[in-house]
Amino acid sequence: MTYVLFYPSTIFINKYIQPFFEALLLIELPFETSFKYIFNIPTAIWSFCFIFSILLISYDIDWVLYLAISLIIIPELMQHHKVNLIQGTFDINDLIMNSIGIITAVFIAKKNYQDPAK
Repeated sequence: MTYVLFYPSTIFINKYIQPFFEALLLIELPFETSFKYIFNIPTAIWSFCFIFSILLISYDIDWVLYLAISLIIIPELMQHHKVNLIQGTFDINDLIMNSIGIITAVFIAKKNYQDPAK
């Protein structure tokens, strides 16, 4: 829904979806917002889900978790203009939101789930 509500209609899928929601909800899309992290929320949700699912499978913070975190953080760092190993647009806000997603996933998984073998 973040894409539909806040991204412009120049996004291919929004050309077709936004008119439907505008008619359904009687609103004009996209919404204007001054919250600078709104476009990075999908990144945080993705990193949260990825790490949370790894923790549900392994239960322990081990090398698999560190590998998963590396798979999230390192590609973003490799997009930085000084490194430029991966083509893309480096965004510090992506790193911030990825970190929030990772920390939230670890906190919730460790607080609410335990290894059934213990």
